[in-house]
Amino acid sequence: MLSELRYSLTLHSLFIPVRHPSTWVILNILIQALKQAGKLYNAEAAAKKDLKSAQAELDIATLEKYGDLTEEDVKALVLDDKWEATVLHRIAGEAEALTLNLVARIQQLGERYAATVGSLDAELQSLEAQVSRHLAAMGVE
Repeated sequence: MLSELRYSLTLHSLFIPVRHPSTWVILNILIQALKQAGKLYNAEAAAKKDLKSAQAELDIATLEKYGDLTEEDVKALVLDDKWEATVLHRIAGEAEALTLNLVARIQQLGERYAATVGSLDAELQSLEAQVSRHLAAMGVE
């Protein structure tokens, strides 16, 4: 396509009436730009070809390496490299949740049993004395 464009430009440029010298300068700049675009296009195509070749070599090397892996290697790759951080994070989250539940339960029990037996016994004696006074005031012994 680029060569067709160059040929067409060359043919058409022959029929362009040159009334000003800058017209040739502009045409030369355009031709140089097209040549540079062609070089860049060819370089891009070569780079894509090299990339495809390198990717194929990497795929083959990876497949060959899979066959050489031992069970310990697979465990190390899967457990240590891939899942270790996730598992540790989740374990830490569970431990924190359990700790928070335990703290809440201890606080609840602390509130429930805040009164000691001695203070409850003293309150009981005070209430018994108060009931005895009320009964005595009513004439019941």
